Amino acid sequence: MLRRITLYFLMLFVLVGVGIFTYSNALINRLENEYRSISIAYADVSSAIITAVTRGDVSLVLLKDITDSLRRMLKFPAIVVSANGEQIECRNLPGDLQPVDAASRIEVLRLAAEMDEDSDPIPLVERRVHESTGTVEERLVATLHYSSPEIITTLSWLPVVGIAFILIFGGLGLFANHRFRLSEQQAIWVGLAKETAHQLGTPVSSLLGWLELLGEDPAEAGNVREEMTRDVKRLGQIVNRFAEVGHPPALEPTDLREVVREALEYCRRRISLANVKLEDELADVGLVPLSAVLFGWVIENLVRNAAEALANPGDGGTKGRRRPRRGRITVVLRRAPRGVELEVTDSGAGMNALVRRRAFDAGHSTKVRGWGLGLTLVRRIIVEYHHGRIRLKSAPGEGTRFTITLPA
Repeated sequence: MLRRITLYFLMLFVLVGVGIFTYSNALINRLENEYRSISIAYADVSSAIITAVTRGDVSLVLLKDITDSLRRMLKFPAIVVSANGEQIECRNLPGDLQPVDAASRIEVLRLAAEMDEDSDPIPLVERRVHESTGTVEERLVATLHYSSPEIITTLSWLPVVGIAFILIFGGLGLFANHRFRLSEQQAIWVGLAKETAHQLGTPVSSLLGWLELLGEDPAEAGNVREEMTRDVKRLGQIVNRFAEVGHPPALEPTDLREVVREALEYCRRRISLANVKLEDELADVGLVPLSAVLFGWVIENLVRNAAEALANPGDGGTKGRRRPRRGRITVVLRRAPRGVELEVTDSGAGMNALVRRRAFDAGHSTKVRGWGLGLTLVRRIIVEYHHGRIRLKSAPGEGTRFTITLPA
């Protein structure tokens, strides 16, 4: 799931980057075309003025007014150089540069050459119509050199800046995600080591006790043998659990009610349930595809958590201890519209919102000596291995309920 989310974010970053780059280029091209259109219009009107002056048309004043208006519209650097190079008119050059002397004329002509590298110069021509032949003769009068306005230069950096921001924040996100995964993996490894010690501790301690009893009273060998056999089977079950939890197990049609019943019987024998009443309502739900070894582990984890919540009520969110309270743990198995449901409910102190949000996070625990792996394993076994759902409902003073839904 985490890898898929990371991949989706990377794809989103790429799409946003491509979108910014495409939109910015389209906007820049549009602005460049508009400014070129203005330059061409200026050149056309100027050519018309030149022709009108030559022909002595009365529209000279009107055309000159239009040219002045267009000249005021030129908000970008522009240079008009006469055909013989003697007359130069400049607008919007850096530092309000004007060709007032030889050095400034050379600089202006250099800028005009640079402008031609980015934008094709536009000719200003005088047009003469020969009345006898009707042909039009064009004579080059001047050349308009121009470059993109400063706003286009600024906009050209927009996709670079946008992609840079995306790369920076994307890199920070990936780094944070990497650190989170390392922290989570470390918590899982530490939790697995402690869980292994905890799982093995109970049957091993029991076996040592039975051996000591045999040494003191050999006559009890018959009863002790049965108990030792049960503990050895328990050790084998623990080995199978850790062998299967590392990869998706094979799911086989299994009597779910029997699996739950066996897990509850073990809880009644080996989990401290002082002042706690463990009740069950197990309906016959038939065969369900599951891993009996791992699902039994789920039941034990949930019942153990409930028992510890009753033995150490706290305040629903701290690791402080209070006086153990009498309580009830209820396990209900029933059919549901989309499969089967298993509920584990306790009458403990409940969880506050912060604890509830982090309940399934690896390494998070409200117990004094908890290692925060039990519920992480529960969710992994139910969601990833059995393709089911697990929901948590809890509030301070109202107890806690875990609801597991499995497809059947």
